[in-house]
Amino acid sequence: MMKKWGYRIRGMSIMHQKFSETNSTFSAGSGKFRVNMSISRVNGGIVAVVGGGERSHIGAAAIAVPYTNVKNQLLDSSSSVITLPEHKDDVLARSISEKLAKSLNQVVVVVAGVHVDNASKSDIELLVSNCIECTEKAICHLKKVETKI
Repeated sequence: MMKKWGYRIRGMSIMHQKFSETNSTFSAGSGKFRVNMSISRVNGGIVAVVGGGERSHIGAAAIAVPYTNVKNQLLDSSSSVITLPEHKDDVLARSISEKLAKSLNQVVVVVAGVHVDNASKSDIELLVSNCIECTEKAICHLKKVETKI
């Protein structure tokens, strides 16, 4: 029997579910452009750790909360980000957390750190593309898990 619990955030009720599968890992790309995403379901939401490139690290952390936009009544998300000095991983952490929160209607925390030495603009674009691919894989998988239970 699946247990459900809920609470209200900014006027929106969010139902959280206990799933039999709590941890999943996704990857995209190869070599120094490989990106990995580990997802854990926790009581009250999802925690994702995104790393890759030549060196995974903690560069930024973001928390995103889904809510219903009062103007158009569509699901949206709001986020807060903490970035380590001289890191640019906040862009990844924010975009991934907001996409996951909005797509899955869950509170999401993302810790991100992807690094390639002397990365060119095209290197960065490839890493970002691989992060997007991991995020899409995670959303697809987690939605399938929800429907199976």
